[in-house]
Amino acid sequence: MARDYTKYTVKGIGENLNKRQLVFEIVKDYVEKKKPSFDKLNSVFKDDIQGSKGFIRKAAKVEDPKRFNTKMPIKIKFGVEVVVSNQWGTKNIADFLLLAKKLRYKVEAVEAIVNKKAAASAESPLTEEQIAEYKEREKDDIAGNYDENSYYALRIHDDLIEDGDISWADTILQKVVDATKDFRTIETVCEKLQEREEMDRFWAMVAKAEALAEDTSDFNSLADVVEESDSTKSEPIRKKAEDKADTVGDLLNVAEKIQENNKDWAAKIYKKAEDKADNLYETNSLAEAVKKIDQDWATKIYKKSEAICDDTAEYVRLAETIIEFDKDWARELLVKAEENPGYFSDFKDLGYAYGNPDGLANKEKAAEYFEKAFPKIDDKWDKDSLLGAAKECLGMHHAFTQKMIKLIDDAKPKLKLSKQYFPDYKLSWGKKITLNLANGPSCESVEYFNIEMNMETNEVIGRDEADDALERWFGEWEVGIYDGYAEEKSYDGVIRICGEDENGEEWCVVGHSSFEEVDEDFDGELPKGATGEEIWDALGDGKAIYELYKYVKTNGE
Repeated sequence: MARDYTKYTVKGIGENLNKRQLVFEIVKDYVEKKKPSFDKLNSVFKDDIQGSKGFIRKAAKVEDPKRFNTKMPIKIKFGVEVVVSNQWGTKNIADFLLLAKKLRYKVEAVEAIVNKKAAASAESPLTEEQIAEYKEREKDDIAGNYDENSYYALRIHDDLIEDGDISWADTILQKVVDATKDFRTIETVCEKLQEREEMDRFWAMVAKAEALAEDTSDFNSLADVVEESDSTKSEPIRKKAEDKADTVGDLLNVAEKIQENNKDWAAKIYKKAEDKADNLYETNSLAEAVKKIDQDWATKIYKKSEAICDDTAEYVRLAETIIEFDKDWARELLVKAEENPGYFSDFKDLGYAYGNPDGLANKEKAAEYFEKAFPKIDDKWDKDSLLGAAKECLGMHHAFTQKMIKLIDDAKPKLKLSKQYFPDYKLSWGKKITLNLANGPSCESVEYFNIEMNMETNEVIGRDEADDALERWFGEWEVGIYDGYAEEKSYDGVIRICGEDENGEEWCVVGHSSFEEVDEDFDGELPKGATGEEIWDALGDGKAIYELYKYVKTNGE
């Protein structure tokens, strides 16, 4: 099969994008528009879309930077930086395109015109401008060191392949192979040869990677690559992964890879793990894995977990694990957990374990333990986590939930507004709203800032943990709108208007001068009887938004 040279145009984002660029730009755009948390981002851009190497990772926790765009981290909610996988080929890009369509991105495929004869020869299909650009990248990014700078070398290789110069790409690939003795680098070379379906070279490189592999993780990872081409050839490599395993976690990682196709082999490995497991985390992890193939065996392992438990947190953790298949046993464990709780987390977690609507749904017991957790609150995290648990277990209207809301609200600074900027807003839509506004070009690091308002009291709500005045009122330390808005005394940028109705259901509408869409990333629906257009008409007034921003900016400092 010939390599897929297709490039893509995405309306409003970019043209002539290769696969890696396509994925990165869509993820970046999604983050800019939706401001998701890390968990939310992972729930949309799931690992199984990319495949075995993962899709989105926190920049600080990337184990294999060569497989991610580490030079271009994306900042998401709470200032977390994430990186996007750069491992995209014909197979997984198809799954990504389906996701892009679901997210309403308009992607058009443009078949790249490639002179294959020229690409495979010394004659380059590149333009003089392209050749000069690639030479500059080689000089600046690789600087003659194909070992330490293999990441950049392989990026250049990928781009050359996309642009059709296979001969030049191969030259760079070979220089990397000759220079390095790093397992991960050679494994990446394997993947690139596999994608190009150059199987003779692929198998030769697999042998080299196998010789460089040192531990279970290496052999497991290499087996994943080999399995895509030949499952029978992956088994001996997986056996080496098993032989190298010296922890329960290592054994579980191997067994979970093979249990779908070879349950007997997986069971033998799980038995090895059972003999090694000597703490609650290990026994619980083992039982979770084993129950996929043998429920009775898993139950026996959970019994071992119970025998190990010696404090509230451990009993609660085990109860939450087994509740899905044995609620009576979970109740017994929670009774044991009640014997000696002492910390804030003990009481909060007990309350949640009892009150979880998907579990025991015991609101009375949940409220009892939430009340016991209340006097042990120490910081903002405690407040937020207890409120979240109360909302989920007790509902918005429960007395304890309202007590937590008041506690958190009272601690926040307030800025009284000189007038009601949005007089047509209906309080039935929710007392509090947040305006998420696009920053001006002077703000290089921050894409958006927020103004949170209590519409009932006509106040801007600040952040109690912020020392900086801008961060206190806008949630960001860098704030500024386009200069042109000042001339017009009106705001004409992208805005998200988010709120929460009386039942705690979140809603969000998005617009740019006019209403565009309801943000479907929020679990809730628009307030009863309201339309997106109606909310926008009440809150999307550009002059009012500008005046509000100016007032807060001036008086907040």
